[in-house]
Amino acid sequence: MAGRKKRKKRRAGRKIPILITIVIVLLLLFLTVVLRDRYFQREVSFPYTTDDGCLMITSLIQFDGPNADGDGLEGEDIAGIQVENISGQYIEEADVELIMENGDSYDFLIQDLPAEMTATAFERSSGTYDGETACDAVRSSAAAGDISMGEGTFDISTEGTEIVVTNISEEPTGEMTVIYHLLAGDSYIGGRSYEIQIPPLEPGETFEYEDTAGLLGIPQTVGIKYNEEGSTQDEERIS
Repeated sequence: MAGRKKRKKRRAGRKIPILITIVIVLLLLFLTVVLRDRYFQREVSFPYTTDDGCLMITSLIQFDGPNADGDGLEGEDIAGIQVENISGQYIEEADVELIMENGDSYDFLIQDLPAEMTATAFERSSGTYDGETACDAVRSSAAAGDISMGEGTFDISTEGTEIVVTNISEEPTGEMTVIYHLLAGDSYIGGRSYEIQIPPLEPGETFEYEDTAGLLGIPQTVGIKYNEEGSTQDEERIS
């Protein structure tokens, strides 16, 4: 009888590692599901804040019309994103890539976006979006810089499709570059900005530039860069 009892104890002892293994497997399965859903969600939902905290992508849209960020030709179902600068700084340039669940990717360029302003950027190669495919991931980088509006030196206004720059100082100015966007409502149309070269202006002299291609919005100046030899603009990489 004693021998039988010992054999029974040995068989019971073999079951303990099996039970531990089952518990560990179940625990790992549970953690895998929880962590996947919490930290590794495949589908990106909008609005979405980029990892660097600079941009909020409010939506992914389809656009029919001329691609302001590409070749300017008419297209249908062009992929577009509506973005807002939430960094609190002037964003000189930002690159955004959306990777879709079907393997497609969309590239967007945003330039010269003031803080708290919004823009609708279009896929640079006019890639089309079907309106249904989910986004798997977003990659982005942004460069912040300082920009001047020429306060105290220039008066800059918009009259219809014209940008009017007047030297209100008592000194002649050098050459400069005026940077502007096309504004429709409260948002810029297109992520890219435009530049015009302004010649030296004498005190009181005015320069007028008409944006004849600005069919989607009215020009709005966002900054001035002075074309001084050897001058640089401070820039900080955000990524």
